[in-house]
Amino acid sequence: MKPGISSLLFFALIILLLAGCAQIGQLSGGKRDTEPPKVIMCEPAPKITRFSGSGFDIILDEYVQVKDVANQLRISPLLKNTPEVTADGKTVKVRFKPEDLKPNTTYKFSFGSAIADMHEGNPMKGFDYVLTTGTQLDTLKLRGTVTDAFTGKTYGGALVGLYDNHLNEDSLPLTRLPDYVAMCDDAGKFIFTNLPGRNFEVYAFTDKNKNKLYDREAEKAGFLSSTLLLQSDSSISMSVFQEEASKTYIRKSQIPVAGMAQIIYSKKCRVTLKANDPRGRGQILIENPGIEKDTVSFFYRDFSDSIQVIAFNQTSGNSDTLTLLAPRKNKNRKRTFAPVMNLGTGKLELHSKPRLLFQQWMDTAFFNTSHIKLSSRKDSLIGNTPLKGKWAGVGILELNTRLLDSTTYRLSIDTLSFRNINGMYTDSASFDFATRSESDFGKLTLKLKVNKKQNYLVQLVNGQTVAAQKEIAFSLSSSNAANLVFTEVPPGNYEVKLIYDSNENKKWDSGDLLMKKLPEQVFVSQKQVKVIADWESEEEVVVKE
Repeated sequence: MKPGISSLLFFALIILLLAGCAQIGQLSGGKRDTEPPKVIMCEPAPKITRFSGSGFDIILDEYVQVKDVANQLRISPLLKNTPEVTADGKTVKVRFKPEDLKPNTTYKFSFGSAIADMHEGNPMKGFDYVLTTGTQLDTLKLRGTVTDAFTGKTYGGALVGLYDNHLNEDSLPLTRLPDYVAMCDDAGKFIFTNLPGRNFEVYAFTDKNKNKLYDREAEKAGFLSSTLLLQSDSSISMSVFQEEASKTYIRKSQIPVAGMAQIIYSKKCRVTLKANDPRGRGQILIENPGIEKDTVSFFYRDFSDSIQVIAFNQTSGNSDTLTLLAPRKNKNRKRTFAPVMNLGTGKLELHSKPRLLFQQWMDTAFFNTSHIKLSSRKDSLIGNTPLKGKWAGVGILELNTRLLDSTTYRLSIDTLSFRNINGMYTDSASFDFATRSESDFGKLTLKLKVNKKQNYLVQLVNGQTVAAQKEIAFSLSSSNAANLVFTEVPPGNYEVKLIYDSNENKKWDSGDLLMKKLPEQVFVSQKQVKVIADWESEEEVVVKE
């Protein structure tokens, strides 16, 4: 091979090798960082005594950020002013006014999830910094659990506040911030650490607006009935309750459908209504007058642009004049309407009669039964029986007909079967439903043994639903054991709830925080009771509390 050719081949080979080396490949990112930052040291060191500075630094092993400090950082006892918390590279700086620190006091700064790494946002949880302006740290602990006074379930998310009781104020916690604060976890548990040996008043409330004050009616609250004498590590339990409104007032008024209006009060009361129409033509008709309730519904007619009523509260003796704007008349609005039927999950309740429910002030003199038909494949005679009915109010028609158990029916309503007082007619409608039978339900005998002889309300509770309730009274001379028989109970799993009806008014009474009045006691069985259709069962409930 000639020298010139070999040189060309050599250079060509070098170029190819360089071209291959010059190809760019995608770099591997490696594993995602899931580790939170770690504290290397603090300046000054945690648990320092005789502290007199204006803050402290937390040095970490990577670049960090701080977020949601307002909700995550908790300082106990509270400072007068909110500290400034900033991130500077790998350091978190906390600064406050030295004069905000009280003498001979231990402070704990709990950061929650406020500190996180810069890139992935992995939070460092559970870091506390403790200092004291005195010569030694306070070390006492207080643990506890918060429950709901009515349900007996643990209550998560409540704020628990400790108040130095030397001021002897009656309005805690409405007007004063707590000295020490802890938050309940989802299981209703809380813990205070680094507490001094001191006497405290203890309150818990939901603090929805994060102002660390109890806002009555909008929040639930509870209290420890006696002063906490904290001398060693201790445990307590509390319950929160919704206070009844101290005053009766109108929360709001509304017109859910044309022709019917509602007035909603802060608490149950007896109300009478009177039309207040300068023309003297407006008319109103209240539903179920004289019954104590918190929502007063009424029908109206012949008002022009607004509905004017005078509402007299018989319970409080106060009266209010209300003006509600009438819905605008729409020429294109449908001139018919349809009723609904009293069905639950498509079935008519046992011993119930079919009812047609109208959200209208009906013309009860106009009732065409020939336009209403009831049919059934199993109950062949029902179609040949003329339907009869009676008005149970100006908006409720009850059909008087005998139905077979465990049978499917169809109720058909033709157009123009009914009309309201304004001349609007009903549209056609049909309802498919089934009747129940006694075999659809179970029977339960409760063998009840109580620890206190008094009046009780005994309830079978499924979730938020009270399926059955009975009243029972134990006299001082009677035994503390009794049998309660519940019949026609829907199948399901139930908790047995006992309400200590101390004032014998046949309802649960809530507490009053300012009056230091606890709600009526409630006992909820730990074991659920199972009720099976067409079956008799027996369970024992023993109240030991």
